[in-house]
Amino acid sequence: MRIRIFLLLFSIIILDIACDKNQAEPKTEDIFGFWRYQSGFELPPTSSYFEPFPLAHIELKEGGNANGFTSRNFFEGSFKHNPNGQFQLDVQMTTRVADTPWSGAFLQALGEIDSYSIEGNKLSLIDSETNESYVFLKLTEDTCMPVINDENVYNTISSDEFRIREVTLLDGTCLEVLIEYGGGCKGIDAVLMGSAIYLESNPPQLGVKIVVDDDDHCEALVKEYFRFDLKDFQYEGSEQLILNLKDWDHSVTITY
Repeated sequence: MRIRIFLLLFSIIILDIACDKNQAEPKTEDIFGFWRYQSGFELPPTSSYFEPFPLAHIELKEGGNANGFTSRNFFEGSFKHNPNGQFQLDVQMTTRVADTPWSGAFLQALGEIDSYSIEGNKLSLIDSETNESYVFLKLTEDTCMPVINDENVYNTISSDEFRIREVTLLDGTCLEVLIEYGGGCKGIDAVLMGSAIYLESNPPQLGVKIVVDDDDHCEALVKEYFRFDLKDFQYEGSEQLILNLKDWDHSVTITY
């Protein structure tokens, strides 16, 4: 009986060690996919260029191929990683559009990444020497993208041409918008912007608009769905909010 109890306890200890090891090591298969830049990188204080929301991304493919967009130039290359969290990105080719300070510095920073971590749908690429960490959000068809709520950005940022064809509220705080635009070769990026100025009605109201970055010079008529996470628009002290979307005739009421 003592031997059986000892063997049982030994098996439990081994199982716990194995579980802890699995939790400590990143799952390498989770790193593959399309990752949209979210936060972590800032321009040096000496830069005067105002780029409030760079539409940058990285796509990491099985086999080690990588491509991405710096918000200005597309790039291709390769990457290496292992279960211990080590990571290295090698950029081998970029387009030659006139760069911006953010775009150029961002690409340089990617070349200095040496480790990574994954938590849920967020990927952190880390420069261990400077302790800088750049966070990316994994995009799928069901991803609700973060929004921006900033008066200065709202009043100064410009958009390429598009039309809103459908607006649907999904799962309470995820807004799905069908956008029509001229393109068909590269695709577009879209951001939902809030004015950060709330009308103190009951419930409060907020003006919002969609900003499109269309670097696609083709002229086919394309329709594409985008989803936006409305949690960051919540007005403190209110469980409801009315969104007045520019270029759309109907308001959207959110319940938090």
